[in-house]
Amino acid sequence: MYTARRSSIRLRYQFDEANRLTVRERLRPVRVVDGGVTIDAKNRLVYRAQDTLREDDPAAPHAVTFDGDWSLTDQHGLALSLRERSGLGRQRLYLNAALTGAESDALIFTLAQDASHERVPGRRVALFGRWRADARNRLAFLVQKADGSEDRLTLQGGWELDEHQQLVYRDRRRSSGRRPEEHTVTFDGAWDIPGADRLVYRLAGSSSSAFEFLAGLRTRSLIASEGRLVYEVGVGFSSGRA
Repeated sequence: MYTARRSSIRLRYQFDEANRLTVRERLRPVRVVDGGVTIDAKNRLVYRAQDTLREDDPAAPHAVTFDGDWSLTDQHGLALSLRERSGLGRQRLYLNAALTGAESDALIFTLAQDASHERVPGRRVALFGRWRADARNRLAFLVQKADGSEDRLTLQGGWELDEHQQLVYRDRRRSSGRRPEEHTVTFDGAWDIPGADRLVYRLAGSSSSAFEFLAGLRTRSLIASEGRLVYEVGVGFSSGRA
């Protein structure tokens, strides 16, 4: 598989609104390469082209792999800051994607596509890793890297419990100038109470993903008539582009 490491030609990459790869090469016209986005087992961004990546070389490969640091945009989309390599320089790629789901070891996004395919569900891609809560009780996903490091993607919205005591993340995002819409992601798991000042939500199907929240118990005894324990959990919020 071809990786973006050309030392003799400086290339600039970006993705358009339909997540097609756009290539800018010195002294050449801008090219839009039809193809599809995937994420491999090492959490690297892979673009598989329908044709060769170079018009002047029929033997050129049909795929390019981008490695770098993942982050979330303020609209819960995906950004990848490429590692600086000879001939490429520092670049940041933005995918037109929306957070649509979560599993015990994955953060799931749906990619936007060409408007002519609006009735066809967009392609889903996933980053793999583990879930944690940060010091401000926000939900964070740690993306596992091939070198053993992790990228921290923090969800800036609020969370609550549904009628089944499952943890639900809520956020409001704007799309194409429209009014903000509310989106929810539900986490399947079970609660644990290791102490009066802590709550732990362990995600089903994983031994490494769990949210440990700092909390305050409002009542020291179970109210039999209500059958519940009441905790106060403060969640910090912030805004701005990742």
